[in-house]
Amino acid sequence: MSLLGIEEPILPSGVFPEVEATGVGPEAFRDAAKFAAAQGEGFVNYSSFKEHVSLAEAELEREYLAGYLNWYDSKKKMDYAHGKTWPSKVAVIVKLDKDGNITKVRLVHDLRRSGVNAKVLLCERLVLPRIGDVLEDLLDLLAAHPGADIELTVADFKDAFKQLKVGPKERKYLCGKGRRGWFCYKTVLFGVGSGPLLWGRTAAAIMRSTSSMLAVDRVRLECFVDDPLIAVVGMPAFRQKQILKIVIWWSALNASISWGKVSHGTTVDWIGAQIQVLSRVAAVVIRLPEKKLVQLTSQIDDLGNRGLVKSEDLRSLAGLGGWIGSIIPQVRPFIRQLWAGLAAPRSPNHQGLVYRRQIRSALMWLRAFAQNAKGTPLTRIVYLADRTAVSITIEADASPWGGSDYVGHPDRIFSCTPSAWTSAALGARGRGNYGVHSG
Repeated sequence: MSLLGIEEPILPSGVFPEVEATGVGPEAFRDAAKFAAAQGEGFVNYSSFKEHVSLAEAELEREYLAGYLNWYDSKKKMDYAHGKTWPSKVAVIVKLDKDGNITKVRLVHDLRRSGVNAKVLLCERLVLPRIGDVLEDLLDLLAAHPGADIELTVADFKDAFKQLKVGPKERKYLCGKGRRGWFCYKTVLFGVGSGPLLWGRTAAAIMRSTSSMLAVDRVRLECFVDDPLIAVVGMPAFRQKQILKIVIWWSALNASISWGKVSHGTTVDWIGAQIQVLSRVAAVVIRLPEKKLVQLTSQIDDLGNRGLVKSEDLRSLAGLGGWIGSIIPQVRPFIRQLWAGLAAPRSPNHQGLVYRRQIRSALMWLRAFAQNAKGTPLTRIVYLADRTAVSITIEADASPWGGSDYVGHPDRIFSCTPSAWTSAALGARGRGNYGVHSG
């Protein structure tokens, strides 16, 4: 049984970095009275639920048949079964294809505004893999087996969060209302603040147990939330055997897979990027779709032009930028500036806000990057040879009293014999005396 971190704490497990226990919901809802008042006198779902009520009810019925929730004729009966319950409003997102056909129906349980997430405390920080981690894995396999074929497989764990059962004491926080009556989930919902950490621990256990059965120089695994990626190097028969072994183990663990979403080959799409392995030339190709650049520009525009920006919006932008930076290293310095602005101390009157002047230059450069690259997918090719083919190394240093930098061949730098360097001593008015030297 999983703990939501409401009635009982989620104790550190050593899987992810431990942090001081922090809440995930708005401060205003951490008061018990406000928490209760947030429910209101009447209870009506969002307008999107009413607009797509047939699709929403069909999705609730599917989840009921899957054993994820229980139905009750009245809230009184639900309260009798679970104690004082805290229902949350439900919204519906319907995804359509280019022809207007429905491809997916998603229920969004708003546990934030109902105040449920305000009660959640977390003591670990979830860490997810990035494209750069997959890049390193593939380069390791290319180095270990030159010329051998690498096959990539991308899967999807079906209803990942809902595969985790919630303890009886905390099910009362996972409730809502439908046309059939009141419902209460027995499983973790995607909207609960502790859900990503709970599933992250489970996914980590699945990946670690799987890796223990495989040769690390032959098979590499990464899992971003519920999207695992498998890379296998070797002959076709060997690759098929390894994939079969992994699938059987996941099935034994009851980790359901969405078979319709499985893809494999030398080129796959994973968490928004396209990854291609060129075994013959020992290289990896990563393509960033244009829609990510459009999203980056849109989030910068959403910050507005005022002197203060919301920390929540800026954190979302920094997260997107960090993902892009794992593919395109040139944007990383500007993303660091965004995180520095978020970490800077602020006055009590400006909590939850960041001064725009702290991040203005970073926003300007990120916008220029997105606009100049717009219209075509960005492609990065990384060759295995790039790991060791370094021609020169440049290092620089600066201080209020002066600065310096030096250039040298890698073999000579470690022996403290740079081939050339510059230095500057700053005077009282900031003017410097510069010198250029040759080794």
